[in-house]
Amino acid sequence: MGSVTTDPFVAPAESLWVNYLALVPGSSLAVEVLSEDGKLLASSSAMPAGDQPRAQVRWSSGRNVTTGERVQLRFALSRGAKVFSWWMA
Repeated sequence: MGSVTTDPFVAPAESLWVNYLALVPGSSLAVEVLSEDGKLLASSSAMPAGDQPRAQVRWSSGRNVTTGERVQLRFALSRGAKVFSWWMA
């Protein structure tokens, strides 16, 4: 399993969307929202497998991101899952 963490940024919106691919059996993607200093604010459950060009991230624990809040995102990928892009709207 690997992960990618963004640099801190100001959230332009509250909803997070991802374009990802998780086709290998057992592959998955999960997302965490971190405060600027690295504290966990929210985490998602494993996202559905498949070719997902426009999937909205649903938080299973924590709270929603607030527009204007300075945060980081951590994408946890397993078994060949790939993230192509993400955006907030």
